[in-house]
Amino acid sequence: MSEWLRRLFAPSIFEDEEKTRTAQTLNTFGWIAFTVVFILLLSRLITGDWLSPSSKIFFPIVLFILFVTLVMIRYGYVRSAGVVLVVFVWGALTYQAAQSDGIRDVAVLAYPIIILLAALLLGWREGVVTGLLSLTAMWFFAWQEHVGRRQYTIDPPLDFTRDLSAVLIITSVLVYILIQRLNRSLSNARLELRERLRAEERLQTQTQYLTALHETTFGLLNRLELKPLLGSILDRVSELFETPHVALNLILSDGSAMKQVLGHGIFDQFDEVLTHRNQGVVGKAWETGKSIYIENYSKWEGRLSEVEGMGFEGVVGVPLKSGKDVTGILLVAYTETSRRFTHEKEVLLERLAALASLAIDNARLYEDAQTEIMERRMVEKDLRSSEERFRKVFNNKNIAITIVTFDEGRFLEANDPFWELSGLSPETALGRSSTEMNLWKESGEREIFLRNLLKTGSLQDVEVEFPGGRTSLGYYELIDIKDQRCILCMFYDISRQIETERALKESEERFRKVFYASPVAICITTLEEGRLLDANKAYWDLTGYEASTSLGRTVEELEMWDDLELRRAFVAELTEKRSVLNPNYEFTEARTNKQ
Repeated sequence: MSEWLRRLFAPSIFEDEEKTRTAQTLNTFGWIAFTVVFILLLSRLITGDWLSPSSKIFFPIVLFILFVTLVMIRYGYVRSAGVVLVVFVWGALTYQAAQSDGIRDVAVLAYPIIILLAALLLGWREGVVTGLLSLTAMWFFAWQEHVGRRQYTIDPPLDFTRDLSAVLIITSVLVYILIQRLNRSLSNARLELRERLRAEERLQTQTQYLTALHETTFGLLNRLELKPLLGSILDRVSELFETPHVALNLILSDGSAMKQVLGHGIFDQFDEVLTHRNQGVVGKAWETGKSIYIENYSKWEGRLSEVEGMGFEGVVGVPLKSGKDVTGILLVAYTETSRRFTHEKEVLLERLAALASLAIDNARLYEDAQTEIMERRMVEKDLRSSEERFRKVFNNKNIAITIVTFDEGRFLEANDPFWELSGLSPETALGRSSTEMNLWKESGEREIFLRNLLKTGSLQDVEVEFPGGRTSLGYYELIDIKDQRCILCMFYDISRQIETERALKESEERFRKVFYASPVAICITTLEEGRLLDANKAYWDLTGYEASTSLGRTVEELEMWDDLELRRAFVAELTEKRSVLNPNYEFTEARTNKQ
């Protein structure tokens, strides 16, 4: 029963807040007015004192209008309910005044209630219209009484006071509702103002953070060298969070530990220090992959004993990530007990960490790219030098060079000495294989050559005879050109060398025959020592020396000269004149006398 009554008297709630407030006001006024009018009607029914016949119609009509209004509010017709209430109640009041005492009737005193309701529920324009109509009716009733067209009667004091009390109650309720609504509006306005101020403060703080983040974005992403970038990150974090105690740890290349690469403030002394998983704030953030926020480090169960007495209060460790992998930890610390990490600062720090991760990855990619560029330049330089050396060798006029494919022996390139040595022409040979041109004497000779070349990778001093009878020494080596296995062939023409060697052998043979067959005694000695190198038969017969005991010995050892000073004079004269003819020496006699 109580729940039913609560629902009956409870105002409806709508999505539109203004509509809900109007419905609440109209519902409260309607039920109070309905109660007051019902009491007035009930009192008249009990006492039978209606004062005027129109009252029997007026009170039921007003109750019906109020009931209809309340029902319309239930179904959401709030404005329509207000129109019905204002129009019909004003009409009922005017009817009651017109049928009773006119300007002196209590119903005229209820006009201000209707005017206030019209302005409150429908708007100021409707309130003005209702007020003008009320004034018109009042002046009309006054005019009627003035010209004698209307007579009035004085109601009994108690009855008049009763009706006046009802009007006063309803008016007071309406004024109370208006004041309460005004106070509520003021309270809501103050609350909204405070919320707006808070929102503006948060928005201003967020704007400052976003501005700082925007400036940091350009500042960091424009840094391409890693070491200056790390310093810029810490400087920016220190500035935004107003603390000098910041540090940056990066994971080692093997992933075994975190190393502090740079620290400011208290963290400065821990540069190059390694931290493993689950050790301190860095190890915890690394292990979990999430940010670690500590309000009181001295009471944190995971604190490190090495730093326990350094005055840390609030400490934050935020992971730097590349994809899903943790690549580093950004540390920020406060030493003041009054400083705290707010939610906005936490969000900003995580965004800065994400930005720092991106900047570090960018710097590393840049360094890798620079290293790769330098390596490529070195390779290109070496390649150009190698190509230049190869080109110089390839264009050497004394060496014939050609390049052929390994599988088919197809000619790809050759220098001019090769065409001259081989007797081939580039117009007919380039693009064709050695098999097509019948350069191998036997069909299986090339297969044997390729097997031998594959075993060692190169062949040297291979004697090759080209068409036309020219002979050369060949050098073969396996090379790769654009992923194709090829053979570098170099030939040195030894035809002239062979001819020269043959001529030299023939000359030596002729000299040998003349040397040994000559009847003139001939010997060959060294200039300085006079060591006997060779001699013919006539010399041995003349001197009486034996070849077996004399060759390789000096003239001093063989006692060929009686006085070595004479030999020195002989050598000096020979050196000066290059030849000495018919010297006046008595060599034979001297030798014979010695014997």
